[in-house]
Amino acid sequence: MQQDDKTVLASAVYDALKERIMDQVYPPGERLNIDAMALDLNLSPTPVPEPLARLAAERLVTFAPFKGYRADARAAPA
Repeated sequence: MQQDDKTVLASAVYDALKERIMDQVYPPGERLNIDAMALDLNLSPTPVPEPLARLAAERLVTFAPFKGYRADARAAPA
């Protein structure tokens, strides 16, 4: 896979995860399991962590070492 393909895939995964978080498919406070999300997106788990880190930088998810990612309550629509 070329670098452009990886970038496109990471962007598509980011968009899909962001939409699911904003639509509360992953409710606020829910632990986000990388394997389950990959299965939901019909992917291997490999491309999922990078978009999650981007979502954490945008505060749509939170990350705690040894605990993983959780959907952030602030991502919920008002």
